[in-house]
This record gives sequence, C-alpha cells and structure tokens, in this order.
Amino acid sequence: MTRVRIIERSGLEASLMRLESWWSGLSRRERIMVGTLGTLIAALILIYGVIKPLQAARADARSDIRAYETLLARMRAAGTLVVNPPAAPAGTPRQIIARAAARAGVAISVASDGAPLTASASGVPYDGVVNWLAGAAQGGLAVTDAQIVKANAPGRVDVRVTFAS
Repeated sequence: MTRVRIIERSGLEASLMRLESWWSGLSRRERIMVGTLGTLIAALILIYGVIKPLQAARADARSDIRAYETLLARMRAAGTLVVNPPAAPAGTPRQIIARAAARAGVAISVASDGAPLTASASGVPYDGVVNWLAGAAQGGLAVTDAQIVKANAPGRVDVRVTFAS
C-alpha cells in the first residue's frame, strides 16, 4: 500500500523551489557569473536609485540655505528702510474729500457740516469710488461707514460714505 501525500504550497514557496532547482542546475562557473552580475545590478540600483537622489536633494537644500543666508545678510546690511510718507493734503476735511473725489473723477455731494462728514454720489464708476476713498485715506480721513449699492448701469454704484477725521 502506497501513501500519497498532498502538500499545498504558497506561490512564494513554489517560486523559491523553482529558483533553488534552477540554481542547483548551474555549474560553479555559471554560479559565479550570475552572482557577480546580480551583485553588480544591486549595486547600480542602490547607487542610482537611492544614493544619487539623496545627494541631489541634499545639494539642492544646501543651495537654498546658502541663497537664503545671502539674502538675509544683504537685508541686514541694507539696514532699515526709511520711507518718507507723502505729505498729508492741507485743508479742511471737506476740502480733502472734494479734492480726492475730483482726482478720482467722482462727482460727490457732502451732506452734513457736523463732526462726521457724510458724502454721497449716484451712478459713479466703482473703481472711481475706490480711488476716491484711497485718496481720502491718504489725507488722514478714516471711513467709518460706507454703503455701496449696485446702480442700474454695469460697473456703476450708488455710494454713501461717512468720514471721521
């Protein structure tokens, strides 16, 4: 009576057995040549796949650090930047608002003579309003309230602004 024994092996074990039988079928000279070639291929993969990219990344990082250190040294050598602000426009707040509106090409009307000045305009271009408010801010006036509503024409707005000096 003969017994048949069935052994299940995984794909990895089967591949290793095939590799082992192939290796044992090689002569000593062939084994040396295949081993040398395998070592050479592994060394090339290690050099060009791992070492060279790491060296390139390190060189880039050192170059960036050197550039930033040079820039920092130049900034420190230059000292502080002193900018002379433009002279504030002279005149009353009402005159400053009117001049800024005229430079921006916006026709405005100033509504109150009290402490908070209120100016309004209807159907004016939006970019003109922005330039007008920037000019008023350069004159030392602050906007405390602004109501900007889209007008009927494209790019046009109705605006009501309250200024504080």
